[in-house]
Amino acid sequence: MVEARSLHVPNAMMQGHLQSNTWLDVEKFPLITLKRSARQCEDRRQPDHRDITGTMTIKGISHPVTVPVKISYLKDKLKDRTTVPATCWCCAAASW
Repeated sequence: MVEARSLHVPNAMMQGHLQSNTWLDVEKFPLITLKRSARQCEDRRQPDHRDITGTMTIKGISHPVTVPVKISYLKDKLKDRTTVPATCWCCAAASW
């Protein structure tokens, strides 16, 4: 779970647009969630890479996704890092 308001871009005007109802609509939809349903087994060739499958919800719209993650060990914590294309949630739901 991520607070939508916590996502940032380096330009103040773009930041306002990102948080507006045109994109994330953080007032109406404060959370972005990824509910995991499956995880790929470890690949011995790349032990720090995985694919995680689940349902991602942005702006109240849910879609199944599989995202690649890189697992890093940082001060006694595992942390998943990834980039997910945003275009899916910014278009009209009817286009799916």
